Amino acid sequence: MPSKQKALTVYEGQQFAVVEHGGDVAQVLAEALAPGEQLSLSAFPTIKIPAGGGLAWTLPDGEPTKEIQCVILHRQPVRAYWREVFSGEGNPPDCASLDNLTGHGDPGGECSTCPLNEWGSGKDNSKACRQITRLFVLLPESQLPILLPLPPSSYKASQHYTLGLAGMGRRYYGVVSAISLVQDRSQGGITYSKAAFRSVAPLDATAAAGIAAFRERMLPYLTAAPITPMSEEV
Repeated sequence: MPSKQKALTVYEGQQFAVVEHGGDVAQVLAEALAPGEQLSLSAFPTIKIPAGGGLAWTLPDGEPTKEIQCVILHRQPVRAYWREVFSGEGNPPDCASLDNLTGHGDPGGECSTCPLNEWGSGKDNSKACRQITRLFVLLPESQLPILLPLPPSSYKASQHYTLGLAGMGRRYYGVVSAISLVQDRSQGGITYSKAAFRSVAPLDATAAAGIAAFRERMLPYLTAAPITPMSEEV
């Protein structure tokens, strides 16, 4: 994104495409889906965390960037368990939870008491049931949310960031956020990337109202989208 945006103290409404067109986009999307039909996450552009400890994101248009400046439209922690995560078969998870509370599948049940949610149940002392954080973000030019699935290692960073904003009386979808990458190393000696967050600037009243309205219309589709290996096996 243009570097001049970093100097702004307030982001104005006209800088975001959804402020002007968001209602139309949500309406067209609603009309395109049949009654009872779920929206697949494959409909959204996706940015994935790089492998091997990389420090640059690749945007949907193929451009690399060290930092994504965006509005976080929605943060949704979900859980997913694959018996064979790296099978390459593209199978849905054996057990999954969209509300982060109750698993559906095998073994299913209450997530908080599930043995697969205990440290050490997975590889390298991790949890076998993966805590994936779905971030749906908006770039200034976005007319649909972009999916940014984060692995378990980035869960706390995203949670602390949004709670920190709440502690200042700010909604996370009312500010422009910057998401970068830092390196860390697992107990097994594998270097990997983690997301890091900072607040850039608040949205002005026009942008905040427009994005909040767009978010309200989109949330039923975003939160109900099933977990799929292609988009979320991070």
